[in-house]
Amino acid sequence: MYISIGQLRQRVTIERPVTITDEEGNIIEQGRKVYAVVWAKVLPFAAKIADGYAEKVNEVDYRVAIRYRADIQATDILLWRGSRLR
Repeated sequence: MYISIGQLRQRVTIERPVTITDEEGNIIEQGRKVYAVVWAKVLPFAAKIADGYAEKVNEVDYRVAIRYRADIQATDILLWRGSRLR
């Protein structure tokens, strides 16, 4: 997918989990800190609307395009318009 730099018009905040190791060696997440704020283009990728007897489920997956950064990790969480994206 090719996106020109002029199409990156939305601000996305990247949060990184803060973890510690306890005395038994378990990794415990203590929260998240803001790692970076970048320009991005957020596109809806897939949508699912299931209308069953018990409940109605609305799910939308997003694809986020940003400029290449070598320091982004898979555990980072993106904040966009009040939504948390993994």
